[in-house]
This record gives sequence, structure tokens and C-alpha cells, in this order.
Amino acid sequence: KSSYSGLLINVHHVLKIKIKTSGFSTDPKSEIPIQIVTPDYVTGQQAGGDNAPELSAPVLDGWDLDQVTTAAPASTPTTMVYGGGVTGEEDIVVDPLGIDGMGGGEATLQGLLKELGSSISAKTTIGDRIADGNWDGVFASLQPRDFAAILGKVTIDFDQAEIADMVASKIPTYSCAHVVAAYHAVTEWVREQVV
Repeated sequence: KSSYSGLLINVHHVLKIKIKTSGFSTDPKSEIPIQIVTPDYVTGQQAGGDNAPELSAPVLDGWDLDQVTTAAPASTPTTMVYGGGVTGEEDIVVDPLGIDGMGGGEATLQGLLKELGSSISAKTTIGDRIADGNWDGVFASLQPRDFAAILGKVTIDFDQAEIADMVASKIPTYSCAHVVAAYHAVTEWVREQVV
């Protein structure tokens, strides 16, 4: 269980982090080498009487130091030392947008703008929201400034005209004011296509 390096056997541990992107791209992965040690090592009670290293970070509220201990790196600056009874593999879901399931939450303009700000593909995000009937009211009520705000979040210039067309088709009160707002929101060389 503890990290060990011997003549014939090496035991090492790696913290694997995988970010699930809900289909926007491949799920990026990262591996961080860690060293697992016994609680005696961390508390300084190991053979030889070495002093225990100081904690490398403050202990979070609710953590039981009898179960999880941390210490400064033991061998190399890139290896963190952890002790405790963590075993197995567990998926931890982190919502970077504050919206359930990468934007599938409550349908609001603010939620859409927040999602577009973190989206890898604004065209895919807009297409998914247009296909979801829960978002019809959001698109139907877009004012010119709202339409411009959406287009302003599209970071890939080549997608701006197509997204403008996609969103415009869902606005029943689409007017010249929407066109003017879009004209000022998109990149200069895309303006002709948007009009």
C-alpha cells in the first residue's frame, strides 16, 4: 500500500484526473505522481526519529487527520506525499459552469451566456439549446442587445454568421434592430455575411 522502491519491486501511485466534457471534445486526462506513506512517517514516529515535516497546506474543515494526512514532498518537488485509507477509483463530477450537466439546467439568457463563455464549440452549444424545447422561450424573447450578447460570446469568427442565422430563425420578432446589433457584435469581416 505504501510507496516503495526496492531492488526488485517498485510500488508507486498516481492520482488520475479526467475532465468529462459532455461530448464537446475528447475527455482530457492528467496524471500526478504521489507518494503514499504510513501515518507514522508523517507524524515523525518512524524509525530513526526524524522530525515530521510540516503540513504543506491548511487542513480543510471536516477532514479527519487520523484518516488523511499531508506532508511536504518527500523525494522530488513534483511528488506529493499523502497518507490515509483512500482506495479504488471514483468519478468526481465538477460543474465548471455552475449549470447542471454542462448547460442542461434552467433555460435563461444568463445561463446561456455563461455556458458560451466556457464552451469549446459555441455552434454546438447553440445547436443543442435550439434543439431543446425548454429553451424556445429564451430564444423567442431575445431583444437586439441579447442577440448581440450571444454573438459577442462566439470566439470563432467563422461561426459567427452561421450562429447568427441559427438564433435569428428562433426569434419570431426578428427586426432591423437585431440586424444592427448583430452587425456591431461580430468581427468586421463577418458583417457582410450577417447582414
